[in-house]
Parts: sequence; structure tokens; C-alpha cells
Amino acid sequence: IIYLDTDVIVKGDVCELHDLAFSSRSEAVLAAVPRRHLPLSFYLKVFSPKMPIWVPSSAPSFNAGVMVIDMKRWEHLKVTEQVLLWAKQNGAGRDLWRHGSQPPLLLLLYDRVEWIPDVWNVDGLGHGNGRSEEAIQDAKILHWTGPLKPWLSNGLRKDLWEPFKVHCWDRTLE
Repeated sequence: IIYLDTDVIVKGDVCELHDLAFSSRSEAVLAAVPRRHLPLSFYLKVFSPKMPIWVPSSAPSFNAGVMVIDMKRWEHLKVTEQVLLWAKQNGAGRDLWRHGSQPPLLLLLYDRVEWIPDVWNVDGLGHGNGRSEEAIQDAKILHWTGPLKPWLSNGLRKDLWEPFKVHCWDRTLE
């Protein structure tokens, strides 16, 4: 299954994304773009100052907004149930982390991810990360991670979003 957040524009053929996933690692549960600039320790600061020995804190993380999931392996490992347990431990006060489902997925699957090319999740567009025009042009999926979504008045990179936006109230009835 291909999972996509709602703040994306798909420019490439998702059949290609599906077909390239799980081509090299038989134990992988999901395929995602690595975030080499944001290691696991960025999301798992709850364990600071000392990370558990079983967490490779310098390993790359991934963004869960664009993933290809092997549902048989996901169900076999009971990933949904384990994420729910972690979420309950985090509680309404978000005592352990504040990044939604991202940290539990990283904890559970950091060593069961097959990396896919960066063009499949050019993210950070809602942060203004300064993605190069070449990266944006070559992107197969553009992703507005961050608070400045393009449909908001203070949103970023509206120029990329506008040609694709569709709102039911923008259509005229015939």
C-alpha cells in the first residue's frame, strides 16, 4: 500500500514508486526516503541524555508522510498495535514526543526500512528549508512538512501548489 499525507503533490507515477519498493531488502516493512540530516536522536530526545543501546541514534530517520508499506509484514509485526501502545504512553500531554506517529514508527521500524530515492519525498516545503530549484523540479512528490502549508495565508511555495489546488467551492455549478 502507498501512504501519502494530504499535503503533497504527486508529480511522478506512483506505479513506479510501488514497483521500486522492496526490491532489495526482504525484511523491510516499509520503503521511505531517508532523512540523513535528521537522525533518530532528533525525534527521540525523550531518551536524552543517554539513548538506549538498542537505538542507533545517529541512524537516519524517515518521514512517514510518504511510505510504501508491506501490509503482510506490518500486520505480522503488529505495528498498528505497537504504535497505539506508544501513543498511549505519550498521552495527551505529549510528554515523550510531539511529532505525532513519527517517533513510534521510527522506534519500531528504523531497521526495517528500505531506502528509496529522495525524489519520492521532497519535503520541508512548509518550513522553507531552502530546497534547490533543481530538487523541486526533479521531485516526483512535493511535500509541505512543517506549519506553513500553501493553502494558509502565510503558507510557503504557493506557486507550486496553486496549479493543483481544487476546492469544491471554487467550482461553478452548471
